[in-house]
Amino acid sequence: MGCRPATSAAGTTQAIGIGRQLRVLAAENNKTNRLVLRRMSKKLNIALRFFTDGSQTVEVCATFQADLILMDISIRGLDGKEATNLIRKGEAEAGHHVPIVALTVHPNPGDNASVLDSGWECYIIKFLRKTLLLRYLREHCPVGAATP
Repeated sequence: MGCRPATSAAGTTQAIGIGRQLRVLAAENNKTNRLVLRRMSKKLNIALRFFTDGSQTVEVCATFQADLILMDISIRGLDGKEATNLIRKGEAEAGHHVPIVALTVHPNPGDNASVLDSGWECYIIKFLRKTLLLRYLREHCPVGAATP
């Protein structure tokens, strides 16, 4: 379950910055999972927005510059792979990249290669631990955002 290192548009590794809150979009349709994620991130210095449908997440990404997206693979509407594909197409046109971390309950052997091929940086097995969440938030914290 490795992750790609966070990179800027120029392809260089980003330094952790100080300043504004880290902007995180969470595409998660399960109410309990949203509650768990909200509680785990409550004391972190992040601006967390939830969406319960893959289509909603794609629409918001067209106008809102997120720093990180947590994407449920099995979300309603457009599933995680379809939503990620559309987000990546929009990024190609706009010239920027947002790290997307896939969330799954049922990992399969070979998922790591599938995840990277699908445009996700990595995947997390739900229910995630706070230390793991914090690690991903810090790994993908861009220049100009406060360290969570």
